Amino acid sequence: MISPRIHSEYARVFLGLKNAGIAWCVLRPLDDLPEIEKDLDLLVDPDARAVVHGLLAGLGYHVYLPERANPGKTAFVRWTGERAVYLDVHFEIIARGFVYHDADGTLARREQRGDLFHPAPADLYVVTLLHDVLGKERVQAKYHESLRALVVTFDGSPAQTEVRALGDLVPSDAEALERLLGSSLGAADSGAPDSGDVEVQDLAERMRRRLAGKKRFRRWWWRVRLRFRRPLRGFSIAFLGPDGAGKSTTMAAFQELVEGELRWPVATEYMGPWGHDHLGFTTRVRCRVPDTFGELRAARRERIAGGFRPSLRRAFALEWQRRRRELSKDEEQERLHQRETSWMWICFRFVRGHVRYGVFLSALWVELWWRHLKVRRRARRAAVICDRYVFDLLTGEMHEMTRRYHWARRLFCALFPKPNVTVYLFEEPEVLCARKDDLDLATMREMQILYESMMARWDFSPVRTNVPPPEVARRVLDETFSCLVARRR
Repeated sequence: MISPRIHSEYARVFLGLKNAGIAWCVLRPLDDLPEIEKDLDLLVDPDARAVVHGLLAGLGYHVYLPERANPGKTAFVRWTGERAVYLDVHFEIIARGFVYHDADGTLARREQRGDLFHPAPADLYVVTLLHDVLGKERVQAKYHESLRALVVTFDGSPAQTEVRALGDLVPSDAEALERLLGSSLGAADSGAPDSGDVEVQDLAERMRRRLAGKKRFRRWWWRVRLRFRRPLRGFSIAFLGPDGAGKSTTMAAFQELVEGELRWPVATEYMGPWGHDHLGFTTRVRCRVPDTFGELRAARRERIAGGFRPSLRRAFALEWQRRRRELSKDEEQERLHQRETSWMWICFRFVRGHVRYGVFLSALWVELWWRHLKVRRRARRAAVICDRYVFDLLTGEMHEMTRRYHWARRLFCALFPKPNVTVYLFEEPEVLCARKDDLDLATMREMQILYESMMARWDFSPVRTNVPPPEVARRVLDETFSCLVARRR
Protein backbone atom coordinates (compact mmCIF):
# COMPACT_ATOMS: atom_id res chain seq x y z
CA MET A 1 0.00 0.00 0.00
CA ILE A 2 1.36 3.40 -1.02
CA SER A 3 1.00 6.41 1.30
CA PRO A 4 -1.69 8.96 0.35
CA ARG A 5 1.08 11.57 0.35
CA ILE A 6 2.19 10.06 -2.98
CA HIS A 7 0.12 11.10 -5.99
CA SER A 8 -1.88 8.21 -7.42
CA GLU A 9 -0.13 8.46 -10.82
CA TYR A 10 3.27 7.94 -9.20
CA ALA A 11 1.89 5.36 -6.76
CA ARG A 12 0.88 3.10 -9.66
CA VAL A 13 4.41 3.26 -11.08
CA PHE A 14 6.13 2.63 -7.73
CA LEU A 15 3.81 -0.27 -6.92
CA GLY A 16 4.45 -1.83 -10.33
CA LEU A 17 8.25 -1.56 -9.87
CA LYS A 18 7.95 -3.10 -6.40
CA ASN A 19 5.83 -6.03 -7.60
CA ALA A 20 8.27 -6.65 -10.47
CA GLY A 21 11.21 -6.75 -8.04
CA ILE A 22 13.07 -3.90 -9.80
CA ALA A 23 15.47 -1.71 -7.81
CA TRP A 24 14.71 2.00 -8.19
CA CYS A 25 15.15 5.33 -6.45
CA VAL A 26 14.13 8.97 -6.91
CA LEU A 27 17.04 11.11 -8.04
CA ARG A 28 15.88 14.31 -6.36
CA PRO A 29 15.65 15.39 -2.68
CA LEU A 30 11.88 14.86 -2.35
CA ASP A 31 10.25 13.50 0.81
CA ASP A 32 6.82 13.04 -0.76
CA LEU A 33 5.00 13.62 -4.05
CA PRO A 34 1.52 14.98 -3.31
CA GLU A 35 1.28 16.71 -6.69
CA ILE A 36 2.42 15.89 -10.22
CA GLU A 37 5.89 17.29 -10.81
CA LYS A 38 7.06 18.98 -14.00
CA ASP A 39 9.07 15.80 -14.57
CA LEU A 40 10.18 13.08 -12.15
CA ASP A 41 13.67 11.56 -12.43
CA LEU A 42 13.94 7.87 -11.51
CA LEU A 43 17.03 5.67 -11.45
CA VAL A 44 16.18 2.07 -12.38
CA ASP A 45 18.21 -1.13 -12.55
CA PRO A 46 20.02 -1.05 -15.95
CA ASP A 47 19.42 -4.78 -16.45
CA ALA A 48 15.63 -4.31 -16.32
CA ARG A 49 15.20 -2.11 -19.39
CA ALA A 50 12.77 -4.40 -21.22
CA VAL A 51 10.71 -5.05 -18.08
CA VAL A 52 10.44 -1.33 -17.30
CA HIS A 53 9.36 -0.52 -20.86
CA GLY A 54 6.67 -3.18 -20.75
CA LEU A 55 5.50 -2.11 -17.28
CA LEU A 56 5.14 1.56 -18.19
CA ALA A 57 3.47 0.72 -21.51
CA GLY A 58 0.91 -1.31 -19.57
CA LEU A 59 0.26 1.73 -17.36
CA GLY A 60 -0.43 3.92 -20.39
CA TYR A 61 2.96 5.62 -20.78
CA HIS A 62 4.50 6.34 -24.18
CA VAL A 63 8.17 6.81 -25.03
CA TYR A 64 8.71 10.51 -25.61
CA LEU A 65 12.52 10.60 -26.01
CA PRO A 66 14.24 7.26 -26.66
CA GLU A 67 17.78 6.36 -25.67
CA ARG A 68 19.18 7.09 -29.12
CA ALA A 69 18.76 10.80 -28.36
CA ASN A 70 20.32 10.54 -24.89
CA PRO A 71 21.93 7.13 -24.19
CA GLY A 72 21.21 5.82 -20.70
CA LYS A 73 17.95 7.75 -20.30
CA THR A 74 14.41 7.35 -21.65
CA ALA A 75 11.65 9.93 -21.23
CA PHE A 76 8.06 8.67 -20.86
CA VAL A 77 4.81 10.64 -20.91
CA ARG A 78 1.19 9.81 -20.15
CA TRP A 79 -1.96 11.85 -20.75
CA THR A 80 -4.43 11.44 -17.88
CA GLY A 81 -7.28 13.28 -19.57
CA GLU A 82 -6.53 16.39 -17.52
CA ARG A 83 -2.76 16.84 -17.75
CA ALA A 84 0.49 15.17 -18.84
CA VAL A 85 2.73 13.12 -16.51
CA TYR A 86 6.42 13.01 -17.42
CA LEU A 87 8.86 10.36 -16.18
CA ASP A 88 12.60 10.57 -16.91
CA VAL A 89 13.81 6.99 -16.37
CA HIS A 90 17.60 6.80 -15.98
CA PHE A 91 19.44 3.54 -16.54
CA GLU A 92 22.69 5.45 -16.10
CA ILE A 93 23.33 8.58 -14.05
CA ILE A 94 23.81 10.81 -17.05
CA ALA A 95 23.48 14.45 -18.12
CA ARG A 96 23.79 15.59 -21.74
CA GLY A 97 25.37 12.29 -22.70
CA PHE A 98 28.00 12.31 -19.90
CA VAL A 99 27.88 9.47 -17.35
CA TYR A 100 29.18 11.11 -14.18
CA HIS A 101 28.34 8.61 -11.40
CA ASP A 102 27.99 4.86 -10.88
CA ALA A 103 24.38 3.65 -11.14
CA ASP A 104 24.92 0.17 -9.65
CA GLY A 105 26.70 1.54 -6.59
CA THR A 106 23.99 4.17 -6.07
CA LEU A 107 21.22 1.55 -6.19
CA ALA A 108 23.16 -0.73 -3.83
CA ARG A 109 23.44 2.07 -1.21
CA ARG A 110 19.89 3.45 -1.61
CA GLU A 111 17.82 4.19 1.49
CA GLN A 112 14.07 3.99 2.04
CA ARG A 113 12.25 6.92 3.64
CA GLY A 114 8.54 6.31 3.84
CA ASP A 115 7.33 4.95 0.50
CA LEU A 116 10.19 6.43 -1.54
CA PHE A 117 13.67 5.10 -2.17
CA HIS A 118 16.42 7.74 -2.24
CA PRO A 119 20.14 7.51 -2.94
CA ALA A 120 22.45 7.62 0.07
CA PRO A 121 23.07 11.22 1.22
CA ALA A 122 26.50 11.45 -0.44
CA ASP A 123 25.14 9.99 -3.70
CA LEU A 124 22.15 12.34 -3.58
CA TYR A 125 24.55 15.29 -3.17
CA VAL A 126 26.54 14.28 -6.24
CA VAL A 127 23.47 13.59 -8.37
CA THR A 128 21.63 16.80 -7.43
CA LEU A 129 24.64 19.08 -7.87
CA LEU A 130 26.10 17.64 -11.05
CA HIS A 131 22.71 17.29 -12.73
CA ASP A 132 22.34 21.07 -12.51
CA VAL A 133 25.98 21.91 -13.29
CA LEU A 134 26.33 19.59 -16.30
CA GLY A 135 22.76 19.73 -17.56
CA LYS A 136 21.66 23.31 -16.84
CA GLU A 137 24.96 25.15 -16.18
CA ARG A 138 23.39 26.69 -13.08
CA VAL A 139 22.36 25.48 -9.64
CA GLN A 140 18.64 25.87 -9.07
CA ALA A 141 17.75 27.85 -5.94
CA LYS A 142 15.21 25.25 -4.78
CA TYR A 143 18.04 22.74 -4.16
CA HIS A 144 20.40 25.07 -2.24
CA GLU A 145 19.24 24.12 1.24
CA SER A 146 19.31 20.41 0.47
CA LEU A 147 22.85 20.68 -0.94
CA ARG A 148 24.07 22.55 2.16
CA ALA A 149 22.70 19.77 4.35
CA LEU A 150 24.16 16.96 2.18
CA VAL A 151 27.68 18.31 1.55
CA VAL A 152 28.92 17.21 4.98
CA THR A 153 28.31 13.55 4.03
CA PHE A 154 30.36 13.68 0.82
CA ASP A 155 33.96 13.88 2.02
CA GLY A 156 35.38 10.35 2.52
CA SER A 157 32.23 8.57 1.35
CA PRO A 158 32.11 5.81 -1.31
CA ALA A 159 30.42 8.30 -3.61
CA GLN A 160 33.56 10.43 -3.63
CA THR A 161 35.57 7.56 -5.06
CA GLU A 162 32.86 6.55 -7.56
CA VAL A 163 32.22 9.96 -9.06
CA ARG A 164 34.22 8.91 -12.11
CA ALA A 165 37.11 11.29 -12.76
CA LEU A 166 35.62 14.38 -11.11
CA GLY A 167 36.76 13.94 -7.53
CA ASP A 168 38.72 17.20 -7.19
CA LEU A 169 36.21 19.24 -9.25
CA VAL A 170 33.21 18.43 -7.03
CA PRO A 171 32.99 20.79 -4.02
CA SER A 172 33.72 18.59 -1.00
CA ASP A 173 33.25 21.10 1.82
CA ALA A 174 30.72 23.72 2.81
CA GLU A 175 33.00 26.65 1.92
CA ALA A 176 33.61 25.54 -1.68
CA LEU A 177 29.92 24.75 -2.14
CA GLU A 178 28.91 28.14 -0.75
CA ARG A 179 31.16 29.93 -3.25
CA LEU A 180 29.50 28.01 -6.08
CA LEU A 181 25.97 28.65 -4.81
CA GLY A 182 26.77 32.32 -4.14
CA SER A 183 27.96 32.89 -7.69
CA SER A 184 24.85 31.17 -9.08
CA LEU A 185 22.55 33.34 -6.92
CA GLY A 186 24.46 36.46 -7.95
CA ALA A 187 23.93 35.64 -11.62
CA ALA A 188 20.23 35.00 -11.01
CA ASP A 189 19.81 38.32 -9.19
CA SER A 190 21.61 40.21 -11.95
CA GLY A 191 18.87 39.28 -14.43
CA ALA A 192 21.22 37.47 -16.80
CA PRO A 193 19.44 35.21 -19.32
CA ASP A 194 19.02 31.66 -18.07
CA SER A 195 20.62 32.77 -14.76
CA GLY A 196 23.82 30.96 -15.72
CA ASP A 197 27.09 32.41 -14.34
CA VAL A 198 30.62 32.25 -15.64
CA GLU A 199 31.98 30.21 -12.73
CA VAL A 200 29.40 27.42 -13.03
CA GLN A 201 29.76 27.37 -16.82
CA ASP A 202 33.55 27.12 -16.50
CA LEU A 203 33.18 24.28 -13.98
CA ALA A 204 30.77 22.46 -16.33
CA GLU A 205 33.19 22.79 -19.25
CA ARG A 206 36.10 21.41 -17.23
CA MET A 207 33.95 18.49 -16.05
CA ARG A 208 32.89 17.68 -19.62
CA ARG A 209 36.47 17.75 -20.86
CA ARG A 210 37.55 15.38 -18.15
CA LEU A 211 34.61 13.02 -18.63
CA ALA A 212 35.12 12.94 -22.40
CA GLY A 213 38.81 12.01 -22.10
CA LYS A 214 40.05 10.26 -25.23
CA LYS A 215 36.53 9.81 -26.63
CA ARG A 216 36.10 13.39 -27.79
CA PHE A 217 36.09 12.57 -31.49
CA ARG A 218 33.64 9.74 -30.92
CA ARG A 219 31.29 12.05 -29.01
CA TRP A 220 31.64 14.77 -31.67
CA TRP A 221 30.76 12.29 -34.43
CA TRP A 222 27.79 10.99 -32.41
CA ARG A 223 26.43 14.52 -32.07
CA VAL A 224 26.86 15.25 -35.78
CA ARG A 225 25.12 12.02 -36.74
CA LEU A 226 22.29 12.71 -34.30
CA ARG A 227 21.89 16.22 -35.69
CA PHE A 228 21.64 15.25 -39.35
CA ARG A 229 19.94 11.85 -39.02
CA ARG A 230 17.35 12.91 -36.50
CA PRO A 231 13.87 11.59 -37.30
CA LEU A 232 11.02 13.96 -38.06
CA ARG A 233 10.17 15.39 -34.63
CA GLY A 234 6.85 16.83 -35.64
CA PHE A 235 3.17 16.17 -35.99
CA SER A 236 0.43 17.47 -38.27
CA ILE A 237 -3.26 17.32 -37.41
CA ALA A 238 -6.01 18.50 -39.77
CA PHE A 239 -9.39 19.77 -38.58
CA LEU A 240 -12.31 19.19 -40.97
CA GLY A 241 -15.98 19.90 -40.80
CA PRO A 242 -18.69 22.15 -42.25
CA ASP A 243 -18.96 25.80 -41.33
CA GLY A 244 -20.43 26.18 -37.86
CA ALA A 245 -18.81 23.00 -36.50
CA GLY A 246 -16.43 25.06 -34.31
CA LYS A 247 -13.12 24.51 -36.10
CA SER A 248 -11.59 27.90 -35.24
CA THR A 249 -12.46 27.82 -31.54
CA THR A 250 -11.45 24.15 -31.21
CA MET A 251 -8.09 24.75 -32.90
CA ALA A 252 -7.37 27.70 -30.60
CA ALA A 253 -8.28 25.64 -27.51
CA PHE A 254 -6.22 22.67 -28.76
CA GLN A 255 -3.18 24.88 -29.33
CA GLU A 256 -3.50 26.36 -25.83
CA LEU A 257 -3.87 22.87 -24.33
CA VAL A 258 -0.82 21.39 -26.10
CA GLU A 259 1.38 24.40 -25.36
CA GLY A 260 0.22 24.66 -21.75
CA GLU A 261 -0.03 21.03 -20.60
CA LEU A 262 2.41 19.22 -22.91
CA ARG A 263 4.83 22.18 -23.23
CA TRP A 264 5.25 21.52 -26.95
CA PRO A 265 5.35 24.31 -29.56
CA VAL A 266 2.39 24.53 -31.93
CA ALA A 267 2.05 26.22 -35.34
CA THR A 268 -1.04 26.77 -37.53
CA GLU A 269 -1.25 26.54 -41.33
CA TYR A 270 -4.26 26.91 -43.64
CA MET A 271 -4.47 23.86 -45.94
CA GLY A 272 -7.92 24.30 -47.45
CA PRO A 273 -8.39 24.37 -51.24
CA TRP A 274 -10.05 27.80 -51.26
CA GLY A 275 -8.13 31.08 -51.18
CA HIS A 276 -5.03 32.00 -49.13
CA ASP A 277 -2.70 31.90 -52.14
CA HIS A 278 1.03 31.88 -51.41
CA LEU A 279 2.41 31.80 -54.96
CA GLY A 280 0.88 34.99 -56.33
CA PHE A 281 -1.88 33.51 -58.49
CA THR A 282 -5.41 32.63 -57.55
CA THR A 283 -6.69 29.09 -57.38
CA ARG A 284 -10.34 30.05 -57.09
CA VAL A 285 -11.53 29.30 -60.60
CA ARG A 286 -15.26 28.80 -60.84
CA CYS A 287 -16.00 25.84 -63.10
CA ARG A 288 -19.69 25.75 -63.79
CA VAL A 289 -19.55 22.90 -66.29
CA PRO A 290 -22.98 22.52 -67.94
CA ASP A 291 -24.84 19.27 -68.16
CA THR A 292 -23.91 18.90 -71.82
CA PHE A 293 -25.97 15.88 -72.74
CA GLY A 294 -29.03 17.19 -70.94
CA GLU A 295 -28.78 20.50 -72.78
CA LEU A 296 -28.40 18.73 -76.14
CA ARG A 297 -31.56 16.72 -75.50
CA ALA A 298 -33.42 19.89 -74.49
CA ALA A 299 -32.21 21.67 -77.66
CA ARG A 300 -33.34 18.74 -79.83
CA ARG A 301 -36.82 18.76 -78.24
CA GLU A 302 -37.11 22.52 -78.71
CA ARG A 303 -35.93 22.31 -82.35
CA ILE A 304 -38.52 19.66 -83.16
CA ALA A 305 -41.29 21.56 -81.40
CA GLY A 306 -40.39 24.98 -82.82
CA GLY A 307 -39.53 23.90 -86.32
CA PHE A 308 -36.16 25.71 -86.50
CA ARG A 309 -32.54 24.60 -86.31
CA PRO A 310 -30.23 26.84 -84.27
CA SER A 311 -27.00 27.71 -86.05
CA LEU A 312 -23.89 28.96 -84.27
CA ARG A 313 -22.77 30.87 -87.36
CA ARG A 314 -26.11 32.60 -87.67
CA ALA A 315 -26.14 33.31 -83.94
CA PHE A 316 -22.79 35.12 -84.17
CA ALA A 317 -23.98 37.04 -87.26
CA LEU A 318 -27.03 38.19 -85.34
CA GLU A 319 -24.78 39.09 -82.40
CA TRP A 320 -22.89 41.42 -84.74
CA GLN A 321 -26.14 42.98 -85.86
CA ARG A 322 -27.13 43.49 -82.22
CA ARG A 323 -23.90 45.33 -81.57
CA ARG A 324 -24.67 47.55 -84.55
CA ARG A 325 -28.04 48.21 -82.88
CA GLU A 326 -29.99 46.77 -85.80
CA LEU A 327 -32.17 44.52 -83.63
CA SER A 328 -34.98 45.27 -81.26
CA LYS A 329 -34.98 43.93 -77.74
CA ASP A 330 -37.37 41.10 -78.51
CA GLU A 331 -35.36 40.07 -81.55
CA GLU A 332 -32.20 40.20 -79.45
CA GLN A 333 -33.68 37.88 -76.81
CA GLU A 334 -34.85 35.45 -79.48
CA ARG A 335 -31.50 35.34 -81.26
CA LEU A 336 -29.69 34.98 -77.95
CA HIS A 337 -31.91 32.00 -77.11
CA GLN A 338 -31.02 30.42 -80.46
CA ARG A 339 -27.35 30.85 -79.68
CA GLU A 340 -27.68 29.31 -76.20
CA THR A 341 -29.43 26.21 -77.61
CA SER A 342 -26.98 25.67 -80.47
CA TRP A 343 -25.17 22.30 -80.40
CA MET A 344 -21.87 23.90 -81.27
CA TRP A 345 -22.22 26.50 -78.54
CA ILE A 346 -23.02 23.82 -75.96
CA CYS A 347 -20.01 21.76 -77.03
CA PHE A 348 -17.85 24.88 -76.83
CA ARG A 349 -18.98 25.48 -73.28
CA PHE A 350 -18.29 21.81 -72.49
CA VAL A 351 -14.69 22.01 -73.74
CA ARG A 352 -14.18 25.37 -72.05
CA GLY A 353 -15.35 23.94 -68.74
CA HIS A 354 -12.93 21.02 -68.97
CA VAL A 355 -10.02 23.33 -69.76
CA ARG A 356 -10.87 25.71 -66.93
CA TYR A 357 -11.19 22.87 -64.43
CA GLY A 358 -7.89 21.36 -65.59
CA VAL A 359 -6.20 24.72 -65.05
CA PHE A 360 -7.85 24.98 -61.65
CA LEU A 361 -6.68 21.54 -60.49
CA SER A 362 -3.14 22.17 -61.79
CA ALA A 363 -2.88 25.50 -59.99
CA LEU A 364 -4.38 24.00 -56.84
CA TRP A 365 -1.91 21.08 -56.94
CA VAL A 366 1.06 23.47 -57.06
CA GLU A 367 -0.39 25.72 -54.37
CA LEU A 368 -1.20 22.90 -51.92
CA TRP A 369 2.17 21.23 -52.45
CA TRP A 370 3.82 24.54 -51.59
CA ARG A 371 1.82 24.69 -48.37
CA HIS A 372 2.58 21.02 -47.64
CA LEU A 373 6.33 21.68 -47.88
CA LYS A 374 5.89 24.54 -45.43
CA VAL A 375 4.05 22.23 -43.05
CA ARG A 376 6.81 19.60 -43.26
CA ARG A 377 9.47 22.19 -42.56
CA ARG A 378 7.60 23.64 -39.59
CA ALA A 379 6.71 20.16 -38.28
CA ARG A 380 10.38 19.47 -37.49
CA ARG A 381 10.13 21.78 -34.50
CA ALA A 382 6.43 21.99 -33.69
CA ALA A 383 3.08 20.29 -33.90
CA VAL A 384 1.29 21.82 -36.91
CA ILE A 385 -2.47 22.37 -36.85
CA CYS A 386 -3.93 22.36 -40.39
CA ASP A 387 -7.04 24.49 -40.80
CA ARG A 388 -9.07 22.40 -43.30
CA TYR A 389 -7.40 20.10 -45.81
CA VAL A 390 -7.60 18.94 -49.40
CA PHE A 391 -10.54 16.64 -48.49
CA ASP A 392 -12.80 19.72 -48.56
CA LEU A 393 -12.41 19.63 -52.33
CA LEU A 394 -14.83 16.68 -52.40
CA THR A 395 -17.65 18.77 -50.94
CA GLY A 396 -17.56 21.43 -53.64
CA GLU A 397 -16.66 25.10 -53.35
CA MET A 398 -17.05 26.76 -49.96
CA HIS A 399 -20.79 26.61 -49.10
CA GLU A 400 -21.85 25.25 -52.47
CA MET A 401 -22.20 21.59 -53.38
CA THR A 402 -20.52 20.48 -56.62
CA ARG A 403 -21.16 17.11 -58.23
CA ARG A 404 -19.09 17.64 -61.38
CA TYR A 405 -15.74 15.91 -61.86
CA HIS A 406 -16.09 13.77 -58.78
CA TRP A 407 -13.54 11.29 -60.15
CA ALA A 408 -10.92 14.04 -60.66
CA ARG A 409 -11.40 15.49 -57.18
CA ARG A 410 -11.31 12.03 -55.62
CA LEU A 411 -8.08 11.19 -57.47
CA PHE A 412 -6.62 14.52 -56.32
CA CYS A 413 -7.36 13.67 -52.67
CA ALA A 414 -6.00 10.12 -53.03
CA LEU A 415 -2.66 11.29 -54.45
CA PHE A 416 -2.05 14.21 -52.08
CA PRO A 417 -0.03 13.49 -48.87
CA LYS A 418 -2.16 12.94 -45.78
CA PRO A 419 -1.73 14.50 -42.32
CA ASN A 420 -0.77 12.32 -39.37
CA VAL A 421 -4.25 12.64 -37.89
CA THR A 422 -7.47 14.02 -39.39
CA VAL A 423 -10.17 15.13 -36.95
CA TYR A 424 -13.74 15.47 -38.20
CA LEU A 425 -15.76 17.91 -36.09
CA PHE A 426 -19.49 17.32 -36.44
CA GLU A 427 -22.82 18.34 -34.97
CA GLU A 428 -26.45 17.98 -35.94
CA PRO A 429 -27.31 19.92 -39.15
CA GLU A 430 -30.05 21.87 -37.34
CA VAL A 431 -27.54 23.06 -34.73
CA LEU A 432 -25.05 24.11 -37.43
CA CYS A 433 -27.71 26.09 -39.28
CA ALA A 434 -28.63 27.81 -36.02
CA ARG A 435 -24.98 28.81 -35.52
CA LYS A 436 -24.63 30.08 -39.11
CA ASP A 437 -27.69 31.87 -40.51
CA ASP A 438 -26.40 31.81 -44.09
CA LEU A 439 -26.34 27.99 -44.32
CA ASP A 440 -29.04 25.85 -45.90
CA LEU A 441 -30.34 22.83 -43.99
CA ALA A 442 -30.51 20.55 -47.05
CA THR A 443 -26.95 21.51 -48.03
CA MET A 444 -25.69 20.82 -44.51
CA ARG A 445 -27.28 17.37 -44.49
CA GLU A 446 -25.72 16.55 -47.84
CA MET A 447 -22.31 17.75 -46.63
CA GLN A 448 -22.61 15.58 -43.54
CA ILE A 449 -23.25 12.52 -45.71
CA LEU A 450 -20.17 13.34 -47.80
CA TYR A 451 -17.95 13.79 -44.74
CA GLU A 452 -19.16 10.48 -43.29
CA SER A 453 -18.29 8.70 -46.55
CA MET A 454 -14.81 10.29 -46.45
CA MET A 455 -14.44 9.26 -42.81
CA ALA A 456 -15.00 5.62 -43.73
CA ARG A 457 -12.46 5.82 -46.57
CA TRP A 458 -9.65 7.85 -44.99
CA ASP A 459 -9.95 6.98 -41.30
CA PHE A 460 -10.98 10.29 -39.75
CA SER A 461 -11.34 10.67 -35.98
CA PRO A 462 -14.89 11.95 -35.33
CA VAL A 463 -15.37 14.37 -32.42
CA ARG A 464 -18.72 15.93 -31.60
CA THR A 465 -18.74 19.63 -30.69
CA ASN A 466 -21.72 19.66 -28.33
CA VAL A 467 -19.58 20.84 -25.36
CA PRO A 468 -17.45 23.97 -24.79
CA PRO A 469 -14.27 24.30 -26.92
CA PRO A 470 -11.79 23.41 -24.09
CA GLU A 471 -13.62 20.13 -23.53
CA VAL A 472 -13.68 19.44 -27.29
CA ALA A 473 -9.91 20.07 -27.38
CA ARG A 474 -9.40 17.52 -24.59
CA ARG A 475 -11.47 14.98 -26.53
CA VAL A 476 -9.27 15.61 -29.57
CA LEU A 477 -6.10 15.12 -27.50
CA ASP A 478 -7.51 11.89 -26.05
CA GLU A 479 -8.02 10.60 -29.59
CA THR A 480 -4.64 11.71 -30.97
CA PHE A 481 -2.20 11.55 -28.03
CA SER A 482 -0.52 8.24 -28.87
CA CYS A 483 0.07 9.25 -32.50
CA LEU A 484 1.28 12.68 -31.44
CA VAL A 485 3.89 11.22 -29.07
CA ALA A 486 5.03 8.66 -31.63
CA ARG A 487 5.67 11.43 -34.16
CA ARG A 488 7.45 13.60 -31.58
CA ARG A 489 10.07 10.92 -30.87
